[in-house]
Amino acid sequence: MRILVVDDQATMRRIIVRMLKKLGHQDCYEAQNGADAVERLETLTVDVVISDCRMPSMDGIDLLHALRANESTKKLPVLMVTANADEANVLSALRAGATNYLVKPFTLDSLRDKMAATMQ
Repeated sequence: MRILVVDDQATMRRIIVRMLKKLGHQDCYEAQNGADAVERLETLTVDVVISDCRMPSMDGIDLLHALRANESTKKLPVLMVTANADEANVLSALRAGATNYLVKPFTLDSLRDKMAATMQ
């Protein structure tokens, strides 16, 4: 499975990629914000996007809108990662087209479970 990890914090991207590799996902790519992700997806084909909600330049919600408006990415599964478990934030992500969400901090087990649910 090819996975694009989108987060403005390089440390968080590395943590997620390391966890994904422990789960057996070796084809992981990175983007530093939504705009970078959109640009990467012009030439990169992935099976799922894992994106932070809050980022500069283009946040996760704007990224979702861009993905859902594009014919080639409109059905791409997106797992949104948020530090804010507030119900309004989660609902906002789901309404924008997120397939699933994961609240920081998370464990390897919770990432595995959310990835499985996202890919169903």
